[in-house]
Amino acid sequence: SRYWVGGFYVLAWLLFALAGSLVGLGILFYVGLGCVGAHLGWQIYRLDINDGANCLSVFKSNRDLGLIMFLAILLGIVSV
Repeated sequence: SRYWVGGFYVLAWLLFALAGSLVGLGILFYVGLGCVGAHLGWQIYRLDINDGANCLSVFKSNRDLGLIMFLAILLGIVSV
């Protein structure tokens, strides 16, 4: 399961990068996107698929991921 989740995270990250490129976001977007990637990596490292409470905690950390992504987009807009 960890490999599948990790694979989907990599795919999502690449699509985020492509979307930022297509709309012409500035360089600071990619700095923020690095933070997004670090957070996704942290989630995979922390994930214990056999522990329901852990899975819920990692899932709830996606709120933080959304905030990081939002800030990356804002930084990308102001750095154009």
